[in-house]
Amino acid sequence: MELFVADLIERFYTALWPFLRIGAMLIAVPILSIDAVTVRIRVFLTLLLTLLVYPLVDWPIIDPVSAEGLSEIF
Repeated sequence: MELFVADLIERFYTALWPFLRIGAMLIAVPILSIDAVTVRIRVFLTLLLTLLVYPLVDWPIIDPVSAEGLSEIF
């Protein structure tokens, strides 16, 4: 199986949405938002949860720089 640049960009965009949403959720969790939990641990936990959730859901392919992508973010 060969991965082309377009496939890698598509996979990056589809993984970006759950990564941002899970990261935002972990920032909002009171236990993980204190200073005792370092940023590295939060980023690692976000990456781990993203890798676990990513294959379970059919994520839409939305370019985050497009108008539709910006409307999803904001």
